Amino acid sequence: MPRFAVPFTINELKSKIAHSGDEETDLAYLTERTNKDLEKVEFDRENFECEAYNEDGSSKRFMGYHTLPNGMSFIGCYAGGDWESPVYFIYYWSGKELRAYIPSKGNTYNEEVKMAYGNEESGDDDPEPDFDLMLKDIQERIVVREK
Repeated sequence: MPRFAVPFTINELKSKIAHSGDEETDLAYLTERTNKDLEKVEFDRENFECEAYNEDGSSKRFMGYHTLPNGMSFIGCYAGGDWESPVYFIYYWSGKELRAYIPSKGNTYNEEVKMAYGNEESGDDDPEPDFDLMLKDIQERIVVREK
């Protein structure tokens, strides 16, 4: 079943994120709805990151704010405990509320048990993320409708 989004600029998305809660709201725990979306995969939010650039100024693919050709804007993030492979996810505007989505294709979690690699139950694999597959997954799963 698809999810839905609307064409939205990066500035509009930043505004929705900024007004999503009180000043102490941590981006890792944005809203009740986004928390529920992220609970579909077990991972720790200890090492939460959304920065788009490395310290040397080079770009981190998938991370930070992006707008897709269909007009959907999102902020790409990852999180994971020191013992886990990080799990990649996005925040986006559905047209009604902020949502989070964890791409299944190309991501670094065990899809069978819905856990980040590194957790005892998820096995010992430690795959590299495939950002092209994750972006393809997002575009296939989230349908953009007019506002």
